[in-house]
Amino acid sequence: AAMLVSSSNEAAVALQRVSGLDETAFVGEMNALARELGLTQARFRDPAGLDSGNVASATDVSRLAIAAFAQPEIGAAARSETYELRLLPSGRTRTIRSTARHFGTFLADPGQGYGIAGVKTGYLDEAGYNLTAEVAKGGHPVVVTVLGSASSELRWQELKGLAVWTYQNFEWPRSVTRR
Repeated sequence: AAMLVSSSNEAAVALQRVSGLDETAFVGEMNALARELGLTQARFRDPAGLDSGNVASATDVSRLAIAAFAQPEIGAAARSETYELRLLPSGRTRTIRSTARHFGTFLADPGQGYGIAGVKTGYLDEAGYNLTAEVAKGGHPVVVTVLGSASSELRWQELKGLAVWTYQNFEWPRSVTRR
């Protein structure tokens, strides 16, 4: 949850450590899963995503988001504004806050007809501000991915603009409506 909600790189490294695999084997599994999911441009070099050699196209990021958000635990974490963690072995709790800024916007307001099934933000100096989200309106889910934005605010504006443009300019056949 910490990887998704607060973009914790430390949580990604901790996941690799508790997997029982060394970093090379873990990254190998990440790349194997990427190939299984049909991610043709994605290449991973470290578990946390901080190595500038980690690359993926917007299509690959979108495909990964679809697969990830479909998992109940991942989808729930990717929709959460906050998440409470219980620290072991002390049992103390810690609340983490989402790096996502969609809470309170029209994209998260069912009264506006939209909903968000999951959001993931990212940033690297080499890659800029990145964002992927599954947005739904009228039973039609759309995954929007923005890579290389100049600022955190701009990535949200670009995502909102692309989502709205899609729903204003695309007509779905009746057979693909989801409820």
